[in-house]
Amino acid sequence: MNSKSYIIHTIFPIDLFQAEISVTAKYLYFVLGSFANKDGVCFPRLSTIRERAGIKNDKTVIKALKELERAGFIEIIRDRGKHNVYKLFPERERKKKNENKEEKKRSVLPSGLLNELRDFELNESDTKKIEGIYVKRGEEYVRSAIEYTKKHAKTNKRAYLIQTLEKDWAAKERKEMERQNAFEEAKREYESLIGKSIVMNGKEYQISESGIVGDKDAVPLGYVLQEWDSWKPFLMKSLIKRDFLKSDGM
Repeated sequence: MNSKSYIIHTIFPIDLFQAEISVTAKYLYFVLGSFANKDGVCFPRLSTIRERAGIKNDKTVIKALKELERAGFIEIIRDRGKHNVYKLFPERERKKKNENKEEKKRSVLPSGLLNELRDFELNESDTKKIEGIYVKRGEEYVRSAIEYTKKHAKTNKRAYLIQTLEKDWAAKERKEMERQNAFEEAKREYESLIGKSIVMNGKEYQISESGIVGDKDAVPLGYVLQEWDSWKPFLMKSLIKRDFLKSDGM
């Protein structure tokens, strides 16, 4: 090894010294640093790295470089027919890179569903399968399967849940859930109209908490909510005509 001095631009991560990699790999990090620019990037030939490190064979260098790469201390950009590009990661940048990797590993499932699924003791394969179904079929589909499994599975709830999701055993429960959700949405919209009046067939009706009431005629609230899709356009148009609401294009 010659006696030349080299400027080292890169910053060395503190935990390099405690890392469970070989002494040769740690040493090579410093050698790469002697080639690196201010951004921690370099692209020396393998033979050049070996010569500067004073190592006798390429295999030792290649093995050490792979150790550094697996441990996350360097990134090797390989391009066929060209020299490899080496990017050295200072500690802060490496932590950020690891955090990004962890972010990508996180489940696509919302936290509420993840909490419910913990009771089923799912393995990694099960979770990936459920994530795929969730992306394809939506949250209500998965929730209905969870509720169905809780009601009907006496043993092996994990396998029962997967079967429920794959074969849609919870179709009836989901339909009821969707009906209930539609009912609740209609109720919220109806409540925003309470206290206003409409005219039907020449009679004035008051929209109240108990339903649509006028003179001797009344329409129960439950019926209005169940038939909300047909009632809503009529109510809104009537209220717009009486200047109770601004037109929203209906």
